[in-house]
Amino acid sequence: MTDIVPMVFFRPISGGASLAILNSVCEVNPDSFECISASLIQGSTDTTFYVIALYYSSIGVKKYRHTLVTGLLADVIGIFSAITLTLLMFG
Repeated sequence: MTDIVPMVFFRPISGGASLAILNSVCEVNPDSFECISASLIQGSTDTTFYVIALYYSSIGVKKYRHTLVTGLLADVIGIFSAITLTLLMFG
Protein backbone atom coordinates (compact mmCIF):
# COMPACT_ATOMS: atom_id res chain seq x y z
CA MET A 1 0.00 0.00 0.00
CA THR A 2 2.89 2.39 0.65
CA ASP A 3 4.02 2.03 -2.97
CA ILE A 4 1.09 4.10 -4.23
CA VAL A 5 1.46 6.99 -1.76
CA PRO A 6 3.84 8.94 -4.05
CA MET A 7 1.36 8.52 -6.89
CA VAL A 8 -1.40 10.04 -4.77
CA PHE A 9 0.72 13.17 -4.28
CA PHE A 10 2.10 13.47 -7.82
CA ARG A 11 -1.09 12.70 -9.79
CA PRO A 12 -2.73 16.16 -9.44
CA ILE A 13 0.56 17.83 -10.40
CA SER A 14 2.22 15.75 -13.09
CA GLY A 15 0.90 13.03 -15.37
CA GLY A 16 4.38 11.90 -16.38
CA ALA A 17 5.60 11.45 -12.81
CA SER A 18 2.52 9.49 -11.83
CA LEU A 19 2.86 7.31 -14.93
CA ALA A 20 6.48 6.56 -14.00
CA ILE A 21 5.38 5.58 -10.49
CA LEU A 22 2.65 3.38 -11.98
CA ASN A 23 5.24 1.71 -14.19
CA SER A 24 7.58 1.02 -11.28
CA VAL A 25 4.76 -0.36 -9.14
CA CYS A 26 3.44 -2.65 -11.88
CA GLU A 27 6.88 -3.93 -12.96
CA VAL A 28 7.24 -5.96 -9.78
CA ASN A 29 3.88 -7.75 -9.79
CA PRO A 30 1.18 -6.75 -12.30
CA ASP A 31 -1.53 -8.67 -10.42
CA SER A 32 -0.85 -7.10 -7.03
CA PHE A 33 -3.22 -4.94 -5.03
CA GLU A 34 -0.89 -1.96 -5.44
CA CYS A 35 -0.77 -2.24 -9.23
CA ILE A 36 -4.54 -2.55 -9.59
CA SER A 37 -5.22 0.38 -7.26
CA ALA A 38 -2.54 2.53 -8.91
CA SER A 39 -4.06 1.77 -12.30
CA LEU A 40 -7.51 2.75 -11.07
CA ILE A 41 -6.12 5.95 -9.54
CA GLN A 42 -4.40 6.77 -12.84
CA GLY A 43 -7.68 6.35 -14.69
CA SER A 44 -10.01 8.04 -12.24
CA THR A 45 -8.07 11.24 -11.47
CA ASP A 46 -6.67 14.07 -13.52
CA THR A 47 -3.68 16.41 -13.49
CA THR A 48 -5.65 19.22 -11.91
CA PHE A 49 -2.94 21.87 -11.75
CA TYR A 50 -1.91 21.30 -15.36
CA VAL A 51 -5.48 21.48 -16.63
CA ILE A 52 -6.21 24.69 -14.75
CA ALA A 53 -2.94 26.31 -15.84
CA LEU A 54 -3.34 25.35 -19.47
CA TYR A 55 -7.00 26.07 -20.08
CA TYR A 56 -7.46 29.07 -17.84
CA SER A 57 -4.33 30.83 -19.08
CA SER A 58 -5.36 30.29 -22.70
CA ILE A 59 -8.65 32.16 -22.18
CA GLY A 60 -7.35 34.67 -19.63
CA VAL A 61 -9.24 33.60 -16.50
CA LYS A 62 -7.54 34.94 -13.38
CA LYS A 63 -9.89 33.71 -10.63
CA TYR A 64 -9.61 29.94 -10.40
CA ARG A 65 -9.96 29.37 -6.66
CA HIS A 66 -13.27 27.48 -6.78
CA THR A 67 -12.12 25.39 -9.72
CA LEU A 68 -8.98 24.35 -7.86
CA VAL A 69 -10.89 23.32 -4.74
CA THR A 70 -13.45 21.40 -6.79
CA GLY A 71 -10.76 19.69 -8.89
CA LEU A 72 -8.75 18.61 -5.86
CA LEU A 73 -11.90 17.40 -4.13
CA ALA A 74 -12.74 15.33 -7.22
CA ASP A 75 -9.19 13.90 -7.15
CA VAL A 76 -9.56 12.91 -3.49
CA ILE A 77 -12.91 11.26 -4.19
CA GLY A 78 -11.40 9.44 -7.19
CA ILE A 79 -8.45 8.18 -5.13
CA PHE A 80 -10.61 6.91 -2.27
CA SER A 81 -13.09 5.35 -4.69
CA ALA A 82 -10.30 3.56 -6.55
CA ILE A 83 -8.84 2.13 -3.36
CA THR A 84 -12.27 1.15 -2.06
CA LEU A 85 -13.21 -0.58 -5.31
CA THR A 86 -9.91 -2.44 -5.34
CA LEU A 87 -10.48 -3.61 -1.77
CA LEU A 88 -14.04 -4.72 -2.53
CA MET A 89 -13.28 -6.52 -5.76
CA PHE A 90 -9.74 -7.86 -5.35
CA GLY A 91 -9.00 -7.66 -1.61
